Amino acid sequence: MGDYEEAPRRPVLGHAVAATLMRVLNRPALAQADVLEQLLLDVAREAEMEVVGKIMKQFTPEGATCVLLLAESHLAVHTWPEHAMATVEIFSCVGKGQAQHALRLTKEKFNSSIIKLVEFVH
Repeated sequence: MGDYEEAPRRPVLGHAVAATLMRVLNRPALAQADVLEQLLLDVAREAEMEVVGKIMKQFTPEGATCVLLLAESHLAVHTWPEHAMATVEIFSCVGKGQAQHALRLTKEKFNSSIIKLVEFVH
């Protein structure tokens, strides 16, 4: 085996969680952009995230994408009502706990029974 140099220590810049929510029972949040937007605004408020911008896209006949720009980074969701699924990406520079808490809230508000999760430290 060759020599390798250990990566220099650096500060943690933030934590990200990416998840697929499956068997989502909150159908209106999957289908309608305005309902999805309100769900995410509620998540951000409850997770003590500061929303500084937002954008939504309503798809036809149903489905939506919503992205909240946060002072802490971002929260993004894309939905597939026909599959009762949504993908969620949350990045927070505040700390690991905030991103995980926001994901738990999102899962609860979507009333999702199965979740696939990946976490990253940047």
